[in-house]
Amino acid sequence: MKILNKFAAGLLAVVSVVVMASSAVSCTRTELTDSTEFAVYFAGGTDIGPSMSMNLPAPTWKGQTPSDFAIYRVTLEGELYETDSFTIDPTSGIISIRNTDDLDVGLYSLSISCVSGGRTWEFPDAVTVNMMNPVPEGITVKPSSLAVSLESIRGAIMDTDLPTAQVTTDGNHISITSYSIANVRLNGAAVEAGDYFSIDNSGLITITPGNMDITPGEYTLDIRLTTAIADAESEEGIFTDALAIDVTSPPLGVSYSTSPARVEQGYGHTSSAPRLNGSSAEVNYSIRSVSPETAASAFSIDPATGVITLAENNGLEIGTVCTVSLTVSNAYGTADFDDVYEVTIVDYIAPVTTFSYGDLTIIQAQEISHPYSEMDGDEVTFAFGESLDPQVAEYLSIDEVTGLITAAGGHGIPMGTWTVPVTVTNVKGSLETTFTLQVNRNPYYFTYVSWGNNIGLEPVTDYASQFRYETRTSGQTVSVAETDLPDGVPVTWAVEGLTDGAPDVTIDQSGTLTLRARNSGPRVDAYLVTVTAGEGLTGETSLRVPVFIFTRAAADAVRIEYTPFVFQVNPRTGGRSAAPEVTGVDDMSQFYIDYRSSFGYWNLNGPESHVSGTVSANNPGCFMGHLWDSYWQGTLGQASSNYGAKAPMSYYENNGQGSSSDNRNPTMALGYTDPSDNSVVINPGRFVYDNAYADGFMIGQMSWITDGASYDNASALETAISGGTRQYLLAIWFDTDFVNE
Repeated sequence: MKILNKFAAGLLAVVSVVVMASSAVSCTRTELTDSTEFAVYFAGGTDIGPSMSMNLPAPTWKGQTPSDFAIYRVTLEGELYETDSFTIDPTSGIISIRNTDDLDVGLYSLSISCVSGGRTWEFPDAVTVNMMNPVPEGITVKPSSLAVSLESIRGAIMDTDLPTAQVTTDGNHISITSYSIANVRLNGAAVEAGDYFSIDNSGLITITPGNMDITPGEYTLDIRLTTAIADAESEEGIFTDALAIDVTSPPLGVSYSTSPARVEQGYGHTSSAPRLNGSSAEVNYSIRSVSPETAASAFSIDPATGVITLAENNGLEIGTVCTVSLTVSNAYGTADFDDVYEVTIVDYIAPVTTFSYGDLTIIQAQEISHPYSEMDGDEVTFAFGESLDPQVAEYLSIDEVTGLITAAGGHGIPMGTWTVPVTVTNVKGSLETTFTLQVNRNPYYFTYVSWGNNIGLEPVTDYASQFRYETRTSGQTVSVAETDLPDGVPVTWAVEGLTDGAPDVTIDQSGTLTLRARNSGPRVDAYLVTVTAGEGLTGETSLRVPVFIFTRAAADAVRIEYTPFVFQVNPRTGGRSAAPEVTGVDDMSQFYIDYRSSFGYWNLNGPESHVSGTVSANNPGCFMGHLWDSYWQGTLGQASSNYGAKAPMSYYENNGQGSSSDNRNPTMALGYTDPSDNSVVINPGRFVYDNAYADGFMIGQMSWITDGASYDNASALETAISGGTRQYLLAIWFDTDFVNE
């Protein structure tokens, strides 16, 4: 197993932000929201295929309107990746995906920054894009396009009132085991349209009848399929542009992002292109009227694009407010729209003659908020000069209206002296100035703390901190093995138990953990240690590191030990644990083990919707409960979920031989114990809910027997294993930063 070390790629620990760390696997996990000031909400994960182009929806936000959107980092499977396939509009935040022919298959994470309220906000790994293989040849959708009026959809009562399409295969060499709608694009831009269209377990695509939220336009659907070619393993792929659905209507509305506009007397002006609510087929724009009428001759419109132009030297007086009304037609009708564009004529705008910023000194990764010192122009915009070093430009932002220069705490501007050029511009000209940015070492900066392990895993920073004891008695201690905490700075330590019934652990100010006795076992307990350097000071850096303790105890003279007993796995790609060492069993051909019950999950850095807890009929809303739903209702297509059953994590209930598994196979499960070597397999893409992969850990009870050969049929064997000796043997830690080899 290779564990990704982000800091090896040159990233910095955050300042005044708590992050999650796995020894050297120090992962900056800045939240996408700040409940007290500002929040940005980007679209969830997006699946794409080769040659595919699309725009993702513009983000929404809470707080002051953001600007200066930028993509400051792209990673593939956690590794830095250079590509021009992803770009973002600095004003709208719309992300464009283009030129994907040569993109490697895998999960891309886009880290986004923006400016709001004069401050730069950074959102690491804010948007994920999954580049998938195309589906095999021979899969089609019939028909490949549908046309339906908006009025018909809104007035429909049943699915049968609207046209449908069917995913089908040519011949018998391909089978499809699962269907889902991966993406929906409206006029080429990705949209959230989960309630507009659906696909069932037979591949039938339907339009939701009576939907009042759907808008007109050309919708394109990408279908995600799991397919199997004869004599080959199943593979997940994406069928891009599988179905086109044209929802038609006459023009319903038109709007411009640049309205209202302020224009200096005598100067010209060009609007943005409008957003049309209605079909774009045969669209034509015309000016119906201008108020005041005396200004009508100064305005014109491009009939194809809808761009409005105010001519130069137009003769309009200062203070004149002009409103433009339009007539818009398309293939389905014509409509008039009043006062859709507004222009105000203003007086003299002063040129810029004085402009400067003061020099600035900060410590490594310190938040920046740096206004200009003086500037005397009117109606100006600010921008960085072209000579700004890319190592600085990646993290600095400037408010184009106020000129405030910002960088979020935790930025990666390297230590040293940097020259920052800034340009201010208005209609009368521009000026450029420079200032010096001095970045000094953060005395509290560190990237990892590891307590190591006592089970011979090397190097210790490649594994979770984990300790296994024959017996666990009060007073046993665990000391820090490796860290890059700076010497001579104030450090605070705190620890909390996560797993149910975990005995208390204390920690002193050297980071040494002192354990308390546990009388029962085998059992894995998990603790979360928070380490903070420079608490309350500029440059404060904090990491959260889990530590796992395993208490040995043979059950019926049999001992089963996984090494490592913390299985670190990427939930997107899946993986396989080490095989356990089994002692005390005379004949391993009669040894059988399977997951049994008590499936608990503890959320570390996932979204709030990934609720910690143990799945049961009384707790269906926890993260594991939603995964049980995805198995029972999503994969198996049943009407309800059995929250008390082990099937979603069982091999023997999914191997096609047990009492209830004739139509199942182990790849349909979330995970299972492989009988070939008793290792634990996590299937790819299963531990996901609310468009987010698991970022936490699971512990489930396992059950085993040593007389498997004595049962004469699969159903009896399954029942016997389920009633065998139960143990908590393995913690499964999920994080998309893990890379499993």
